[in-house]
Amino acid sequence: MSERQVAGMRLSGKQKRAFRFIGITAAVYLSFRFLLPLVIPFLLAYWIGLAVTPSAKWMKEHLRIPEVAGAVIMMLLAGIILAGVCFLLGEQLVQQLSRLAERLPGYLDTAQRWLEGCCRSAERFFHLEDGLLLQKAGQMLQNAGEQLQSTIMPMVMENSVSIVVWVIEVTTVLAITIMAAVLSVKEREGIRKLKEESMYSREIQMVCKPVARVGQAYLRSQAIILVIIIAICITGLFLIGNTYSVVLGILIGLLDALPLFGTGTVLIPWALILLVTGNFYQAAVLLTVYLVCYFIREILEAKLMGKRTGMTPLETMLVMYVGLRLFGLIGLFLGPIGWLLIKEIDKTLKVA
Repeated sequence: MSERQVAGMRLSGKQKRAFRFIGITAAVYLSFRFLLPLVIPFLLAYWIGLAVTPSAKWMKEHLRIPEVAGAVIMMLLAGIILAGVCFLLGEQLVQQLSRLAERLPGYLDTAQRWLEGCCRSAERFFHLEDGLLLQKAGQMLQNAGEQLQSTIMPMVMENSVSIVVWVIEVTTVLAITIMAAVLSVKEREGIRKLKEESMYSREIQMVCKPVARVGQAYLRSQAIILVIIIAICITGLFLIGNTYSVVLGILIGLLDALPLFGTGTVLIPWALILLVTGNFYQAAVLLTVYLVCYFIREILEAKLMGKRTGMTPLETMLVMYVGLRLFGLIGLFLGPIGWLLIKEIDKTLKVA
């Protein structure tokens, strides 16, 4: 084979980078699809262990409490605090849902009167027979209710066993995660030595560092932003005297984390309706809540994530959609994390 033929078979720099990028993308996808479900309890356990290690060391040095026992104490304290917060929020949630259930007949009556008024106005405008549209609308609502009932009841009965199995699985995974977190603290030095003495230690460090840096930056920033926005929404709805401030605040805050949506999806139309009806104070509060939530997300995303991601809003929306199509609802979070990991690993391998 001549030198010209050999040179022709060599890959150019662009081709090598394209193949490397495709290989990294395939590896990340396969890892998320098959490996992540198997190791995620232990990844969570490792991160929990890292989080409680400084406190456990302080207890060991100052209180002479064994490091493992200190880690257990910190996990118990964190669990108690989290359970207390969840209990208080859950109590408010249950109370407001109960209040909503009690007042639901009145809301339905109001909606029915509004529908009747719309139908009568339309009948007069189009010169139709009195009661014709109302009768048709009533039939449509009745059919929709019957269809919904016939669909929901079998679905609940069929999935009741699946729900019980899911609860058992979640409880088991949670127990494994907690035990693994305690063991990770106990065996921290052994894990560190294993990574350092492994024949693939350089490759492990090359991949794990960007993975940990980017993944932690994204998840930490999104969790902090979500909690702050939910708190702002609940506070704003409480200020306008909304009876269901906790329920609606949580729902609006969760909506803000989804692509193509945001707090403005609910707050802006709601504020406009209040403006039209003359409730200027409530409208001003809701618009203020929307603006605060918008700037909070913009500022905190830039501050918490900094230059570690460099993702534009359009890029974020795109990878969220791809993640949704590939992995379902959890893909809304895996999509951005996967894309960030692909770019970080590609950059690391390029430098290496």
